[in-house]
Amino acid sequence: MKIVASSILLLLFFNLTYGQKEVVDERLKLYDIPEDFITNALKDGYADYYFQFRQVTWVPSDQGMEEIIQEGEYNPASPAGEKWQLLKINGEKPDNREIKKFSKFNNTFEPDINPEIDELSYSIAEENDDDLVILLTFKRGTLPKRYEFLGKCSGLAYIDKHTHKLTQIEYRNEGPVKIWGHRAIGLSLVQYFTFLEEEGKYLIDREELDLEVENLAMGKSILYDIQYTDYKEVK
Repeated sequence: MKIVASSILLLLFFNLTYGQKEVVDERLKLYDIPEDFITNALKDGYADYYFQFRQVTWVPSDQGMEEIIQEGEYNPASPAGEKWQLLKINGEKPDNREIKKFSKFNNTFEPDINPEIDELSYSIAEENDDDLVILLTFKRGTLPKRYEFLGKCSGLAYIDKHTHKLTQIEYRNEGPVKIWGHRAIGLSLVQYFTFLEEEGKYLIDREELDLEVENLAMGKSILYDIQYTDYKEVK
């Protein structure tokens, strides 16, 4: 009897969990949100859009917060391992060491890597008069190199019920996480989105990232402000 009871409870658990995806999908349809509204913006292997980026980083130093500006581009037509390109650091052409370091932390060297949401996490976290908030995590091993750290984070996607648009996704880490050469004990990432009306696609407009890092000589926080521009579909 215990085995039968356990099996019934397990079956109910999976039905409730997987049923949540159906609930989320129905709510997305109600607000005209495409099902790939999150994963499309993080694609690597099957990415469709070229774009440019400008990443401003503030790192603690004995002079306060040192500002580092990186500029470059992402080209989905380039081979795996070469899609992200660093073109400038503080207005100057980067040297080979800087280019290799950037590529190590940003380029995915395996082909056909595209993010997948873990259906066990996919659920409605909150709904009020203004927002529909969806909880999600990603399956580890499906994320491109630049966003590999999201495999140890949970996200909340905010959909404005008045405009029928995704406004932002907020991620927080669930434990220590390696990101871009750092070991962070605290991580907060907010992604803001732009919507391409004709294509029906959401793409990242801007990211704000705050890292709490162990063993920094002059402080604990590294801040990032990253803008993505000049999106062009590559066919």
